Amino acid sequence: MDVRRICRYSALVGGTVWVVWLARSGFAPEAESIIAAALRLAFLVTVPLGLAVSPAAAEPTGMPARVAAILQLPAGLLAAFSLDLARGPTAAALVIPWLVVTAGVAITGLDAVLRHGRHELGELCGYAGLAYLGIGGGALVMSRLGLTPFGFGHTIVALTAVHFHYAGFATPLLTARVARLVPPSRTLGGIVAGVVGGPALVGAGITFAPALELVAALMLTASVVGLGAVVLCRVVSTRAVAVDSRLLLAISAAASLFPMLCAATYAFGEFFERNLLTIPEMLRLHGIANALGFTLCGLLGWTLHDLRQAGANR
Repeated sequence: MDVRRICRYSALVGGTVWVVWLARSGFAPEAESIIAAALRLAFLVTVPLGLAVSPAAAEPTGMPARVAAILQLPAGLLAAFSLDLARGPTAAALVIPWLVVTAGVAITGLDAVLRHGRHELGELCGYAGLAYLGIGGGALVMSRLGLTPFGFGHTIVALTAVHFHYAGFATPLLTARVARLVPPSRTLGGIVAGVVGGPALVGAGITFAPALELVAALMLTASVVGLGAVVLCRVVSTRAVAVDSRLLLAISAAASLFPMLCAATYAFGEFFERNLLTIPEMLRLHGIANALGFTLCGLLGWTLHDLRQAGANR
């Protein structure tokens, strides 16, 4: 089974559905509309493209990854439809298949780390991204059920699902691809550490300690901005990557700066109890740029790179 091919076709179909869905429903600047659009993009495009460029797709994969690849599109469509329903048992039931997909991906990542032990930086980072997706799936189920753990509101629970589909899943996979192409260094090691540890520490900080949230947000910001700089200086300039891929990767790298600075600004405001940026403003400034600019363009760039390489090797 060619997991990469299945995931690419899934992303193509899913992307078409996402555009039609967005055009049909209209795009409103309200927080819930932006969250729904970001989650649907994750279900239908971000996750299949991420799986296609992940280290698991480059080698024979086990049953969980194969099941996830097959179920991803129908499960993503059901999860996307659930966002049109009121929170409750019916909406939660529709995202159970997506929970199965994310659990299968997470098991694949954890199993690879446990079975193979030591990994190169790129592989370790990529498998961490796969593992994080399971948390995103669990948060989505809680959001659709209408649960509010630790007293957080519905918006925060939904944003947790968004966070682990993007910062948790996609960002480590993008970092992993850079780490496979760029020689190891202390700078790259620091970027990988921040990208791998940042999502979990941000979540823990929001839940338990504002000081930890601030430190984690700054660490993740520095890591993602550093990743963008490495892409611009070391990847975009190399002939090992095709021109069209380099253009998309350059857009992704440039788009990493503004949304991450917004994230750091929001964390400062939370820590010092100042209303520097509201959640709706964060969604408009950070969320849209991060989802479409940094994440989507980066995944498309590496997907085109892989397709070019596959064509050259025939």
